[in-house]
Amino acid sequence: MVASFLWPYTVSVQRVQQTFSATEGASQSLTVVYASLPANIAVKRDKGFNKPPGFPTPTETPTPMPMYDIMIGQYLPMGSLHNGDLLTDQNGMQYRVDAALWLPMGYNLYCGPYIATA
Repeated sequence: MVASFLWPYTVSVQRVQQTFSATEGASQSLTVVYASLPANIAVKRDKGFNKPPGFPTPTETPTPMPMYDIMIGQYLPMGSLHNGDLLTDQNGMQYRVDAALWLPMGYNLYCGPYIATA
């Protein structure tokens, strides 16, 4: 898919698949659900760490994590993306879907950076 002015990125969508075994217990793997979807990615600064005026400053100020608005055009039906899905763009940057909103023009995703846990 050729990038365009409105959709300069391509993303793939992965979903966690859990399997259970009596001998090995639970295991998780990532399964590619969609690949090469045109998308638009914009950085949205998280404002959750702003303090009200006159509020005492804590000794350790948390560092705000960047949030992203990702739009995927009208290529997917309603209900095809879920909270917790993992998106990867063509540069290898990974995003975790925190909220998936389907609109008539496509999906609007509110995402945070994906932080892998061991």
